[in-house]
Amino acid sequence: MQDLRSTLLAQWPIRFGRRRIAARPAHRPFRRFGLAFLTLAMGVTIIGATMNTIFMWRLNEFWSLDQLIASQAKGAPILYNGLTIEKENNSSFKRHVLAMAAPEVIAIGSSRSFPVRDYMFRTKFYNFGGRFGRSTNFPLADLDIKKQEILAQPSIRVVLLFLDYFWFMTDVPIGQAATPVTTVRHAPKNRGIALAGDGLLAHWLRAVALPRALIRDGVLTWTQYFDVIRGRYPTRRGPIEAVGYSAVLNGSGIAQDGSYYYLWLKAIDDKAETTCSYLGDFPAKQRLPHGAYRPDQKLDPAKVAAFKAFVDSLATASVHVVPILPPLPPSMIDRMTGDPSYAFVDQWRTAMHATFPSVFDFHDIRSLGATECEFMDDVHGQDVAYMRMFRAMAEREPDLARLFDQPLMDQLIGTFAGRRLVTSHGLGQAVR
Repeated sequence: MQDLRSTLLAQWPIRFGRRRIAARPAHRPFRRFGLAFLTLAMGVTIIGATMNTIFMWRLNEFWSLDQLIASQAKGAPILYNGLTIEKENNSSFKRHVLAMAAPEVIAIGSSRSFPVRDYMFRTKFYNFGGRFGRSTNFPLADLDIKKQEILAQPSIRVVLLFLDYFWFMTDVPIGQAATPVTTVRHAPKNRGIALAGDGLLAHWLRAVALPRALIRDGVLTWTQYFDVIRGRYPTRRGPIEAVGYSAVLNGSGIAQDGSYYYLWLKAIDDKAETTCSYLGDFPAKQRLPHGAYRPDQKLDPAKVAAFKAFVDSLATASVHVVPILPPLPPSMIDRMTGDPSYAFVDQWRTAMHATFPSVFDFHDIRSLGATECEFMDDVHGQDVAYMRMFRAMAEREPDLARLFDQPLMDQLIGTFAGRRLVTSHGLGQAVR
């Protein structure tokens, strides 16, 4: 009986004298709670989005591609490494700047082509390296794309082609080794939401979603997050404007000549280490997802043939391709030498000499005076090591000698021997 009375009171109004008072619905407290929770959630979302917007704005992540290109048209020095400005991992920016630069010489390759700088040359140069191939499972379609990009720029007459041994191996199961060779200090991948379109709203949504993903993945700390919001990470480094997450936070990114800088190497150089070694935990390196140190790999003749066809097709178009085998640090070479599991490296070198008789083999450059301390890590040589290579190329090939500023390179090698970053020229001047 009591339940029936409660039901009736909830459904029909009750008269008290002349006043007609509706009974309070039983579900109204839950509605109020829901509205309060929704209001709180919206408030937290708005506050979070506002803070993330400030965070990304402080990092110059709201620059547009057009703004970047305009700054390069004016010759403004920048260090660029955006995560949300482009959806193509900064490759469209380099294509636009390549067209503006109209260089005679370009460098292409993986991140192992990054340290080639314009101050090393007497002629116009642009570093068109990066975003080319992968450590394994090299997509041969990249060769045709790169050829079309080169032929679209009629000023290009010489291509410095940096060849990685792991490009030429047979494919491995998908998911085991299909990532670019990177270092622990490289820029994080774009973990934001993927949106079609380049409008302001799409750009903002990509940017505002990114900090949470970076914190979740352990790439960004809360201390860094709030320090950026407070303005403790300046975007100006002398005359250089840092644009993008890693450019501001890590001092790494693309310069106006297309080369890639790691300005934090200055602090490592200043430690004045007398010995360097990148061998470390070699079994752990063998398990790295990029697969560069995976043992018992096999040379793929089809990939060798594809690269030969690529070089020959450019030669037909009067573009001189200079094949270069970039160096590994001495500790890694010593570890691999004599190990049957890495016989494929020497087999690859032999194949490159047979395929490209004019190849420059700098796999081991100790004979040029290079040391372990002129490498950034276990696979990437840096400024001084590469100038040693170019000096040797100029001595061997008079036709190439005219390209390089040999007196300057001799001076810089003497000044910065045993170091990674040249701080008297290029963007290295920002941290000298």
